[in-house]
Amino acid sequence: MYFESVDYLISPTIQATEHPRKGYQDIPVLRDDLTFAKLKQYLINKGIHINEETFYKNFGLVTADGKFNLLAEILADENMNSIKVAVFKGKDKSEFVKRNEYGYTCLIESLEKVINYCDALNETFIDVSVRPRREQRLFSSEAFKEAWINACVHNKWAEELAPAVYWFEDRMEIVSYGGIPKNLTKEEFLSGKTEPVNKELMKIFLQCGIVEHSGHGVPIVVKEYGEKAYSFSQNMITVTIPFNRPKQLKNEPVNEPVNEPVKLTKSAKKVLQALKTNPESTIDEIATSISVSRETVKRSLKSLSEKGLIKRVGSDKTGYWETIE
Repeated sequence: MYFESVDYLISPTIQATEHPRKGYQDIPVLRDDLTFAKLKQYLINKGIHINEETFYKNFGLVTADGKFNLLAEILADENMNSIKVAVFKGKDKSEFVKRNEYGYTCLIESLEKVINYCDALNETFIDVSVRPRREQRLFSSEAFKEAWINACVHNKWAEELAPAVYWFEDRMEIVSYGGIPKNLTKEEFLSGKTEPVNKELMKIFLQCGIVEHSGHGVPIVVKEYGEKAYSFSQNMITVTIPFNRPKQLKNEPVNEPVNEPVKLTKSAKKVLQALKTNPESTIDEIATSISVSRETVKRSLKSLSEKGLIKRVGSDKTGYWETIE
């Protein structure tokens, strides 16, 4: 594990007062011009009615005296919370590659952007050492998603530190601040017992369908990677997800070639090339670009999928085609 100091952005909007036992609803912020169009849209998409006159109060976004609170600042359309994915070359932080910023906006949007970015990096490998060939992902998308959501909802935002993802050659680390809730033991935490640090934020995440009350998030990570995936300090929780990179094949004699040539029709080759150029292409767009019929494209897509050369990621409307080399 690597626990070098983490660069972060302290929000200048939080009132400079001591608040060791206050809930987020009780901690005022200095800004009085916050807007919540994104949060409202998330709630409306879940079928929740928005009453503009009582919106702030109903969702706990103001203090008892009517000032915007810390929860409001976290969920506002614009804020000063930096949420990043930092990428490093190698297995430590000695060589920085890039930093992707997904913060300064509603936490729900930031959370989703980080999930989408990491999912795009989750390569699919084909294990050709077994028959039939078997697909393997770089990491478990489900385990990562649960670890990241937990990091966001249970982060101690009152300390003005945001969760982050650190990407290395052999692993990723999801870091959140605040440590294990004081009412839980390490064993209880790892078993899935829940004690929300941010109860008001948890309620909104529940309404938006992001989390559940089941407490299954931590057990999913533990089942996939073991308890060793979690590392605790007094003020920090780090979840380490190792990458499942394919090992170099040994030069041993085999009865058949490991990489068998795949035979493709002329149309299938054109469709494959079109998907490599633009993975988000629709059937109509592909048909037009390579001058064939829609039915020809459909047959080619089916053939390419069966041969393990392409994979559909996401829904038919908003997803894309992943080409597998």
